[in-house]
Amino acid sequence: MDTDFEGVLAFFKELGPLSLSKTKLAFEGDLGLGKTFLIKALLELMDPHLPSQAASPSFALCLSYQSGPYQIDHFDLYRLENQDQLDEIGLWESLEDPDRASWIEWAGKYNLVLRACDLVVTLTESQGQRAYQITRNPR
Repeated sequence: MDTDFEGVLAFFKELGPLSLSKTKLAFEGDLGLGKTFLIKALLELMDPHLPSQAASPSFALCLSYQSGPYQIDHFDLYRLENQDQLDEIGLWESLEDPDRASWIEWAGKYNLVLRACDLVVTLTESQGQRAYQITRNPR
């Protein structure tokens, strides 16, 4: 599905918080295109209080958010140097837990991670316009 920012939010709003809270999402796109901004907006769909807590996990590598029964793990793989570090940051544990959301920026750096995600959200920019593509992972 190709869409704009509002279309992405509408798509995930239709999924609802329960589905979104268990979804494994990959976020792809160049630096500065708004992956973390989009994740903050999705967190707001889950719970209006979460975006104020949200930050880019570029240096922490993983930030976790709790909203009632929902746990959302937000990973940023940009700074990882090798696949061994995926275990160290708890990525596989999060992906294997059916009751957790795993939202992963730069998942495409590691093909195994990308294949473990349910949906891939790709952000692009052309002539100053951002575009978003949501694809189901064929696995």
